[in-house]
Amino acid sequence: MQNYLYRLFTDMDGQLFRIQKAEDIQKVWKASLLLFLASIAIYIWMAWLGMGTNLISQEFTSTTPDVYNAYKLWFIMGRALFAILLAVIILYLTSFYFYLFTKIRYKKLVIMQQVVLMMMLFERLLWIPLFVYLGLDWYVSPFSLGIITSYFTQHEWFLYFFGSITIIQIWIIAFQAKYLSRLSPMKIWKIWTLVIIWHLISYLIVATLGYFDEQLLVRWFES
Repeated sequence: MQNYLYRLFTDMDGQLFRIQKAEDIQKVWKASLLLFLASIAIYIWMAWLGMGTNLISQEFTSTTPDVYNAYKLWFIMGRALFAILLAVIILYLTSFYFYLFTKIRYKKLVIMQQVVLMMMLFERLLWIPLFVYLGLDWYVSPFSLGIITSYFTQHEWFLYFFGSITIIQIWIIAFQAKYLSRLSPMKIWKIWTLVIIWHLISYLIVATLGYFDEQLLVRWFES
């Protein structure tokens, strides 16, 4: 079972059958550790490139280079901590949510979420060339509903909410529904409901945190 994540991409049905029948799956923590390290590395890279630092960059002309570099250093550290928190939420909190309702073994749910986190990190990597070469923020990615929403409104909250709904997020929803339906006797409509509710809550939280985080930064620099 050491290559279970790889096989979930190359032979999903066969691997889901093996996970369903397995009494125990060894070395799950190794994959989780690697995903934690990958999350931290990717978010530090994104911060180093300046993704999300537009408000800090605006202060460059009104501050000394030392102050500006201090702002950027704190931002990079904050993004590293955010990456750890994100990995904890995706791998463990989400698994616990589904465990409460499906009673699937927790470790098997963590495996599902490892795939989810991998896809989310892949999505972050796609944001990098969009930002570097096209100057697009994550919430107006051409792979999300955010860019369509931007034609109707410039309100940050709505852009963040619909920008969270991407092609990869839709794939994740379908993957989770299939994974859970194979391991749980629950009716499929109940599983879809659980998955969609979780993601809607996630999008609401992302939009709200993104909106108020920007507002706090604006007040910080204006003070």
